[in-house]
Amino acid sequence: MTQPAYAPLPAFDILMAIHEVENPRDLQTPGAHGELGPHQLTCDTWRRYTLLPFTPQYVCDPKIEEVVALKHLRWIESELKKAGVVPTVFRVAVAWNGGIEPAVTLWMEPSTADYAKRVVNLVKLMEDSR
Repeated sequence: MTQPAYAPLPAFDILMAIHEVENPRDLQTPGAHGELGPHQLTCDTWRRYTLLPFTPQYVCDPKIEEVVALKHLRWIESELKKAGVVPTVFRVAVAWNGGIEPAVTLWMEPSTADYAKRVVNLVKLMEDSR
């Protein structure tokens, strides 16, 4: 059985939208679960992709953090594909906020659905403005 073809996701737009939803004022203080940076990465996520310390000095540096965020987005995309799910902007946003399982099953907290809808709307606005 061959894998279905997937349209490439607009990674830059998705990351910009996630940044806008997660941390629009670029606060450098940890979130409620210790997340940091423009995309509010957790320590576990950070350590999956880099050996740099999980400190504001590195996580809040957009040049470093964006590389880690892109790697995480690509990982989410690959996990969705492995599960046989088309990696849409909505599902990627669900996974970013709530994990892979809710993105696959679409069984999620209302706050995660709201988060994903906001990301989708921002990505659409970016596409429409071009």
